[in-house]
Amino acid sequence: DMEGYYQYLPAFFLRDWEEFNRLPWANPYGEGKTVSAFTCGVAILQSPFFLMAHGVSLLSGSDTDGYAPIYYVSVLLASLFYVTLGLIFLFRALTAYFSNKTALVATLLTFYATNLFYYTIVSPGTSHAYSFFLLAVYLYSVPVFYRQPGYGRAWVTAFTLGMATLVRPSNLVAVFYFLLYEIRGWQDLRERFGFLVRQ
Repeated sequence: DMEGYYQYLPAFFLRDWEEFNRLPWANPYGEGKTVSAFTCGVAILQSPFFLMAHGVSLLSGSDTDGYAPIYYVSVLLASLFYVTLGLIFLFRALTAYFSNKTALVATLLTFYATNLFYYTIVSPGTSHAYSFFLLAVYLYSVPVFYRQPGYGRAWVTAFTLGMATLVRPSNLVAVFYFLLYEIRGWQDLRERFGFLVRQ
């Protein structure tokens, strides 16, 4: 899966645009075209790290094909960066409901006692680390939006959910968190509908 998510980067930045219609991990359709079995969200998030690795390769005279060891290091660094940010946002989201100590223990357990550690360190190019980051920011941003609605907060909430869906389409289920946040009955649901229409 790692190469399937990554394939967009060398194809987009380093190869002929004609080849972009024939990605290696894709299914054929139409005349000489393919559609990728993988979404491009992971590649979008990896792109700054890919470009830095490419710059280092150019300056050092190393291979610039997109598959030299420095590019793998960039994928690992991207995973570590986004998961670290995700852990920070998860901690901040949890402190709204729990003590700092409880939130810290829960955050550390999320990293060390789940598959997140594996997907960050051992398999960093898969979608899991990036989904975690985006959904942690989303988890933090939804209550902030409802406390103080505004265009900026709405944009952050929508962007993180949209990117999470682009990383992994099944992440769209998280829209229910936005729609049903603190809904406890029909009256709350009616008020929420009115709030969303007004905002």
